[in-house]
Amino acid sequence: MVMSSLEIRQKFLDFFRQKEHQIISSVPVVVQGDATLMFVNAGMVPFKKYFLGQEPAPHPRIANTQKCLRVSGKHNDLEEVGVDGYHHTMFEMLGNWSFGDYFKKDAIAWSWELITEVYGISAEDIYVTVFEGSESDGTPFDIEAYELWREILPEDRIIKGDKKDNFWEMGNVGPCGPCSEIHLDMRPHSDRAVPGKNLVNKDHPEVIEIWNLVFMEFNRLMDGTLTPLSQKHIDTGMGLERLCRAIQGKASNYDTDLFQPLIHTLSEMAGVSYSGTDAPADVAFRAVVDHFRAVGHVLSDGQYFSNTGAGYVARRLLRRAVRYGYSYLNLSEPFFYKLLPVWQGLSESAFPEVHKVLSSEIITEEETFYRTLSKGMGRLNSLLGVADRSDKLSGTDVFELYDTYGFPVDMTALILRERGKSYDTVAFEVALREQKERSRKAIKGGRNRWFGKSEVSEHPLDSQGLQFFQDGSQEFTGYDHSSHEWSGFEDTLREDQNFVAQGSNDRQRTILAFRKTPFYGASGGQIGDRGKVYLRKVPLDSKIPKEASWQVFDVSDTQKERDVIVHVLSEGLTSNFSNLTGEGERPHRLDYKLVVDDVFRREVSRHHTATHLLHFALGEILGSHVAQKGSRVAHTGLRFDFSHPSKLKPEEIKAVSLKVNEMIRAALPLEETRYMPYDEAVKEGAKALFGEKYGDKVRAVRFGKSMELCGGTHAQNTSELGLFHILSESGVASGVRRIEAVVSEEAHLFFQRQSEEVATVKSKLKAKELSKGIDKLIGSERDLSRRVKKLEAAYITVFEKDLWESRSLLPGGVHLVCDATDRMDFKNIKDVAFQLIENPKTVVLIRSMVSSKVMLTLGVSHDLIEDKGMKASHIIRVLASDINGSGGGQDRMATAGGTRPEGWEDALARLKKILLA
Repeated sequence: MVMSSLEIRQKFLDFFRQKEHQIISSVPVVVQGDATLMFVNAGMVPFKKYFLGQEPAPHPRIANTQKCLRVSGKHNDLEEVGVDGYHHTMFEMLGNWSFGDYFKKDAIAWSWELITEVYGISAEDIYVTVFEGSESDGTPFDIEAYELWREILPEDRIIKGDKKDNFWEMGNVGPCGPCSEIHLDMRPHSDRAVPGKNLVNKDHPEVIEIWNLVFMEFNRLMDGTLTPLSQKHIDTGMGLERLCRAIQGKASNYDTDLFQPLIHTLSEMAGVSYSGTDAPADVAFRAVVDHFRAVGHVLSDGQYFSNTGAGYVARRLLRRAVRYGYSYLNLSEPFFYKLLPVWQGLSESAFPEVHKVLSSEIITEEETFYRTLSKGMGRLNSLLGVADRSDKLSGTDVFELYDTYGFPVDMTALILRERGKSYDTVAFEVALREQKERSRKAIKGGRNRWFGKSEVSEHPLDSQGLQFFQDGSQEFTGYDHSSHEWSGFEDTLREDQNFVAQGSNDRQRTILAFRKTPFYGASGGQIGDRGKVYLRKVPLDSKIPKEASWQVFDVSDTQKERDVIVHVLSEGLTSNFSNLTGEGERPHRLDYKLVVDDVFRREVSRHHTATHLLHFALGEILGSHVAQKGSRVAHTGLRFDFSHPSKLKPEEIKAVSLKVNEMIRAALPLEETRYMPYDEAVKEGAKALFGEKYGDKVRAVRFGKSMELCGGTHAQNTSELGLFHILSESGVASGVRRIEAVVSEEAHLFFQRQSEEVATVKSKLKAKELSKGIDKLIGSERDLSRRVKKLEAAYITVFEKDLWESRSLLPGGVHLVCDATDRMDFKNIKDVAFQLIENPKTVVLIRSMVSSKVMLTLGVSHDLIEDKGMKASHIIRVLASDINGSGGGQDRMATAGGTRPEGWEDALARLKKILLA
């Protein structure tokens, strides 16, 4: 009986459980708290902090199955997906890990035991590779791995590989080491005239790598050099998709039970069969089901479709998949969402969060893209028709598709490749840069964040201080205290790094980090604390009173950088910071006090508590599908994004508001449990927000029936919130709504401003009751509007009559009607011109002013167009030069706008010359 993918996955986990490994769940595929990555692209990503010694591993041996995504950067398989049978964007990585415990001997022995004895793969089909060494890095041949393999396999099945194939690195920096790959020859024995050894790492579709054993022993620094890690580790990765193919004896990963249910459903929808050959339809089948798995996992991790970040990648993948279905599977209406229940059924045992994905999110995104697709494909086909003889489309045309039609560039490139064409990438990049420059100049008042992803690698403390706190020893004391004081000696400062500071070269600011701090660093949607830092240097023999030597600095923001709380000062410590620390002076004591702004913290905490109450109320009123998609909590208000397919009705908004205020009036106390086991907290009903990073121990926050995992600060009792008021409800993405609200002092100020505004309006209306005053005003406005319209109609009639009567009769019998008016709007002027050119042999030119711009309206009667070829659209372009402007329009009616009003007379003279020619 063929082993199912469910059994294959479980046997892996059971095997390593027997080898004393702790089995853990996959982390979200969308990376949190690491500016160097957007997605988990390898099974080792969640364990970087353990490899680097920044945190102790929860267990010396771990095994898991980790969802991974590769769509960009060094590890990018996107362009190969669908073309062959073994590349994917999303894949499941089975892995076993050792953190300073076992190393090469056990890793190699256990891999062989699992593959040959548990999975029953024939030893005759297996080849392995070992690292041959690198002269440039100064790393030797991995003789240890070679000798260990030689005890298992004949030497002709052990292949030496170079740095490219056998030295594993996740990126340009970080943990790395030599590796040993296990390859499988899946060719029929009758087709093995060429030895499998000659095909390893040659991209042969039937000689494939299934497992990589990485011997993690180095850390790659920014300058490219390697430094030994403090401990040696094991990091292995085996793709479940390829393993299933090998064990189930399939020609392609897509022929396994991981994909076939999805392909079968898609085939039924399309009415097209999947043959497994390289036909365009088969490529489309594979790309669609692969992309669906990727999109599904991104959404299940709390992301939503957007124009930035992970949401943008999800949008790109959905659009690629839909385009494949549209072009090759005859699917002309939304279909992607119909794969959701099938995928959820396949994935729920390993990834229970997949049920968080809503079909409404996908449907809305599909419908939007189908409109874009129809227009974009029409324009692209038109462009290809014009340029049919060329093998390259112009870069400006591709930019037009991207900028005007919203057609993704990679999709255009894909379609062009399918038709044997390409595009001018240089011209496209020029157009794109020009557009970005225009956008940049248009943005005013933008604020650069002090900490940004692009700045992380160059952050001054990244190399000169933060590493001292990345061992998990920094302590946040803000749940219990709003201040902290410490004093010590110079050698304590130097050796224990209780206090680290660094100024910025490009900004006049300084950031500080402390071993203990009551300041909350911005995270989880909550902004960072503000307050003051007191610093004092006191020589040991000093008689100076304590109060006399404090230097006080304002903390304008508190952030988290690589999980370290750092304090941003409003004013720098100046380049003379060494004077404060006292380097080179006699022994001294360095004291500091940290004091949080209690008023600021209190208002932020109240708004944070309100997000919990709001989240609960939304679930009660709208349904259990509501899930938090993001938030921002400040002292002046809150913003809460949540999943819901449609705009909230007024009665729903009212019900949510009443529910939150009911919980406030109930005076529910804060029930806080720190260091609670994650599984226990979830079992008790705590909401764990997908996309957030949780450890084995969590902090659970409860107010009545509302319970969430949260690291933020909160009110001690809901009654402190006073009043909750919803300011607005809007949509921010497909299937995602946003509520903005205020509580406490901000809610009071809001209603105070509203009351003052109502009083002002009533005073201006001279009305005791606002509604009656407004009704009276509306009535007066309506009466005035009717009177104005009558006057306008009368004026237009007189104006039209006067114009016709003042016309000039030119040689050749042409009637020229011209005048200037500043008393009519543009629409009425065009209406008058249309009426006048109903007369034969008539040309009308009317000048008007719109703000400071001069407008010319030109009309030509039908007979002059037919007999003389006098087209208004042609003539107006000539006249436009006289008013320093441009124009266009139709044959009978055209307009021009310019900045030179005095040019009106020149334009009229030029028109007469044209008519007399």
